[in-house]
Amino acid sequence: MTTTDGTLPVGDSAAKFYESVWPLAGLVMRLATLVVPDHAQAEELAHQTLLEAARTIDRRGDADWRMWVLGILHMRRREQLQNAGVAPVLADDRWTPAPPSQSETIAADPKEVLASLSDEQVLMAIRALPEETRWAVLLLDVVAMPESHAAVVLDLPVWTIESHAKQAHQVLRDVLVPLAAVVNSARQNQVFERR
Repeated sequence: MTTTDGTLPVGDSAAKFYESVWPLAGLVMRLATLVVPDHAQAEELAHQTLLEAARTIDRRGDADWRMWVLGILHMRRREQLQNAGVAPVLADDRWTPAPPSQSETIAADPKEVLASLSDEQVLMAIRALPEETRWAVLLLDVVAMPESHAAVVLDLPVWTIESHAKQAHQVLRDVLVPLAAVVNSARQNQVFERR
């Protein structure tokens, strides 16, 4: 049951919210900050998502709570973009980077690449991805959600999720591997200069 103004759950609904949805609040905020660069807007997005979950919890069955809440987060983000008059950027020729040069095509272990870069460098690369592609890579790689679940959250076919993930991984590799090489080279030069 919700309150008379329909804003917040009370009684059994409140218990269901705090048992099933509230533990996801950290994940909602984390994804909001990865999707929205402005911290205040990310907080607002997370807040609106949790309020929507609270308002509609009685209409929700006992299925996957995480998928449901992240679906609300995605819908709220779309609304946020529409209200700002911003069309989501889709993958196209303007987004695809030039192929890496011969010197940049180094075989690199993704864990080593990520370990050599700062969180901010990786976040900047993720945030540069088109909106839906960014969502796909965040759900698959950050949340570790199966492709079929990510497809439900984003309301896209599984093959589209797979395509977005493949494009994102290639672009991130093309951007982050050369950056990691530069960072590692700079670190080696600092060590050499100290000697």
